[in-house]
Amino acid sequence: MLLEKIDHPSLAKLLGRSFVLMVNEVITRETFDIYAYAIKNLNTYLIRQIEHFYQQEDIAAITPPAAVQLSNYGFVEISILPSRIGNTKNMERVYERTAFGKFFYENVIKNA
Repeated sequence: MLLEKIDHPSLAKLLGRSFVLMVNEVITRETFDIYAYAIKNLNTYLIRQIEHFYQQEDIAAITPPAAVQLSNYGFVEISILPSRIGNTKNMERVYERTAFGKFFYENVIKNA
């Protein structure tokens, strides 16, 4: 049923890789369900954003709209830095990698 909801071949490949991880007991059924939900809602733009974000340890390049969406799946952590001058309009955001997102990138997306 999940495959019917996926509209791009590369997403089907990601779902298949996630399924293999679950069958091999590398991830739990619950983690597979989270991955499946995320994959169903990903598109090629978001996949590229994940790749750019996780490819290099010292550079964290991601667009704010992608970071917000990917944070909903646990792939990105967003922190808001406090402003010393009390300006809440332009508060700086920091995007950080998560262990959950790194595992997803390295085991599901990388070399797809």
